[in-house]
Amino acid sequence: MSGKRRKFSASITARVAVDAAREVAQLYVGDVASSLVRPELGLKAFEKASLKPGESAPVEFTLGEDALAYCDDQPGAWVVEPGRFAKAVGASSRDTRLREHVELSVDGSD
Repeated sequence: MSGKRRKFSASITARVAVDAAREVAQLYVGDVASSLVRPELGLKAFEKASLKPGESAPVEFTLGEDALAYCDDQPGAWVVEPGRFAKAVGASSRDTRLREHVELSVDGSD
């Protein structure tokens, strides 16, 4: 599946008191109003950064259309539904510190 690539960005901060800590930011995305029952959020990307205690750094995630797609059992093909998607960034699925919603279109106008 090819298509538009979407960029998501966030800022991460080292919360440990160890010099040169490796922080991992994980991006979770979920289709809020999917026509099929799907998990609320799924891990779609992650980025690592070396940070000193208390230091912050921006991270950027780039997702292809395939990261938002699912296999639809009716047409038997991968589809991306337009609409509202939830995105969350954190150290793990149980520790998300940023949660937002974004409207995505299939025609590339978002």
